[in-house]
Amino acid sequence: MVQLQPTLLQRWPHELSGGQQQRVALARALVQRPRLMLLDEPFSALDTHLRASLRKMVSEVLAIANIPSVLVTHDQEEALSFAQYLAVLRAGKLVQAGTPQDLYQQRWMN
Repeated sequence: MVQLQPTLLQRWPHELSGGQQQRVALARALVQRPRLMLLDEPFSALDTHLRASLRKMVSEVLAIANIPSVLVTHDQEEALSFAQYLAVLRAGKLVQAGTPQDLYQQRWMN
């Protein structure tokens, strides 16, 4: 599910790349079936292609499992493609909130 090769099962965590470690952490969190998933830059260590596919997979799994989530990211594309609702913070203050479509349209209309 998190696109790790079976050959990695025999490795210790310190023997995995940063991206592999993050995918293992996501899988371990999902197995617990939490009531809320907190994701703090979970895809930042991944290459572009894997980042997009894993982001889609995590979004789908969380939706199927009905697990609400909070994603913290500095990546606008990631936020717009992952979230159903966004809150934009600047200097620790809420400056904008709404659906991805609303925020995208507001950006280009202002």
